Amino acid sequence: MKILIVTTIYKIDGHPELFHDTEAVHYLVKPLVDFGHQVKVIFIYRQNILKKLTAQIRYKGDEVSSNEYFYNCDGVDVALCKVILYLKSLWNIGSGTSKKVANFIDRYLKESDFTPDVCVSHVPSATVDIWKYLKLDVPMIGVLHESDVQIMSKHRNVVGMMESTYSSLYARSSSIRDRARNFTSVKDEIVYSGVDIPEKTRMSRNDDKLVILYVGKLIKRKRLDYLIRALSKVSSSVNFKLEIYGEGDFEESLKELCNSCLNDDQYTFYGTRPRNEIFDAMYQADVFCMTSVNETLGLVYLEAMACGCIVVGSRGEGIDGIVKDGVNGILVSPDSIDEISNAILKIANMSLEERERYVSAAKETMSYYTEEKASEHYMSLIENNIDPELLARLS
Repeated sequence: MKILIVTTIYKIDGHPELFHDTEAVHYLVKPLVDFGHQVKVIFIYRQNILKKLTAQIRYKGDEVSSNEYFYNCDGVDVALCKVILYLKSLWNIGSGTSKKVANFIDRYLKESDFTPDVCVSHVPSATVDIWKYLKLDVPMIGVLHESDVQIMSKHRNVVGMMESTYSSLYARSSSIRDRARNFTSVKDEIVYSGVDIPEKTRMSRNDDKLVILYVGKLIKRKRLDYLIRALSKVSSSVNFKLEIYGEGDFEESLKELCNSCLNDDQYTFYGTRPRNEIFDAMYQADVFCMTSVNETLGLVYLEAMACGCIVVGSRGEGIDGIVKDGVNGILVSPDSIDEISNAILKIANMSLEERERYVSAAKETMSYYTEEKASEHYMSLIENNIDPELLARLS
């Protein structure tokens, strides 16, 4: 089957001046090639004008990519089309730019001699304007992410545009699905992610410190400041070490907060590290805590669960449903420092047997969330939208 993926989030190989957000869609798509399908990805890379200027200054002297960039990522052909957003509040790329992107897609498909059998659009609300200028006579599927729900709640006109464009809408989590149903019809099935983690033996430590891990961008919506304040409330009763991996605009503020709230030996900022080092850190940590808001899912939760961490996540966000409170992890209100501190206290006071029960339940959950199983499920949802006679010919 020939599958066209259109997305505003994808893995970037090369070009460090391009902000790298999440690889979640790539990990869904790349096994489809292994299954024998032909896949092309159109990556509509939206760049805020201020970040573009910052990148040009930071990488002065290095190659700064043009508005088009073509690369192969783990066997998947990717065509990146860069568009500039002059206002941060813009929810879509605008009619003029949409027409240019439509022409880019049309030209790329013709030059690649690629006629898709189906088109899947991730973050469909942001790019729905494109399909005014490019008509593909194939099933059109939309996969809703967290930002789609926010856009639909603020811009009701986009709902009608999406309903007239996409034959089916799915969601990336049960939370997104349930909230999106306030505005439009969404299928029951979830387009969930999976992760593959190298098997390792968890490393034993000689100390009794509770090692708490955070991995992610250091930005405001991740609510790392809430965790730091929560830890300051229990610092006299819990022997802990907070390990922070990542970079972001909020980094200096977070360092100042740690300096004022915690002792020097209670936290460390490690910056950005390769995935294998992150996995090593997860295998040594006791707790992974990220109580972010507006989170589609977050592969890092799944990775931490697979590595044997007890996960503390946000109630009502993307991870809610995979993490079941009191069973395979703990869910808290992302707005409550007290709930976060109580979760840390609860874990610190658990017996070894109780911790093992959480870890075992999390690993059992993760046995259903491998990359291969997630992609097989993703492919089955795509096939559900194909005419049975065509599907039989393509098989």
